[in-house]
Amino acid sequence: PGDPVSAGLYHPDSGVPFHALKDYLAWYRQRPGIGPATPLVGVSFYSNAYKFADLAYIDALIRKLEQAGVGAVGVFGGTLADMAPLLDVDGRCPLRLLLAMNLTMSRASNADVLAARRLHVLHLFATRESAALWAASKQGLPAARIPLLYGAPERVGATEGILIGTTENDAATGAGRTMPVEERIDAVVKRVRKWIALQVKPRPERRVALIYYNNPPGKGNFGASYLNVP
Repeated sequence: PGDPVSAGLYHPDSGVPFHALKDYLAWYRQRPGIGPATPLVGVSFYSNAYKFADLAYIDALIRKLEQAGVGAVGVFGGTLADMAPLLDVDGRCPLRLLLAMNLTMSRASNADVLAARRLHVLHLFATRESAALWAASKQGLPAARIPLLYGAPERVGATEGILIGTTENDAATGAGRTMPVEERIDAVVKRVRKWIALQVKPRPERRVALIYYNNPPGKGNFGASYLNVP
């Protein structure tokens, strides 16, 4: 961390970033508890977090995933299109899921990157508020931040927006640092394990629920736009 690298693959124990997923996995799969059969998920985040060593929340997420038996591939850069070459090995993406912290910059190409790899993405984010202010707020997030934190990611297909970090002032420097919200990271890890389990579950055993937005309520206001129904 602190290197002027614009994009790369990150792990808190690697010391230096990798520039190809093949090289990262060659190193990663030698680690205790990580093998060829370990499911892999990506953790994407903006390069500024790496540049300024603001990584406590990323490190916490990677550690918790590994403790749950899930391999983690940290990827930093700008948009998903910038990171796309880092997601593949020999033209194939080995990731089962992407946990993305970098979808607030709306780009049509983000959806293309995900579709080409058939990669489902969960949107994670941090707030500029401290943990104390966030917990005490009835609203949770400032209204002005909702379109950025939820709207842009959802337009590329991201689901389950979950806050995993708050901003705390460093006692020595006064600078803001992004710190993990542990119980939220635990919740993300549980969701990841369920998504991976769903991917391998036989199709006849899967159960799908469709939830319709219907306001004001009442069957007279109920519609099925764009759905092929009887």
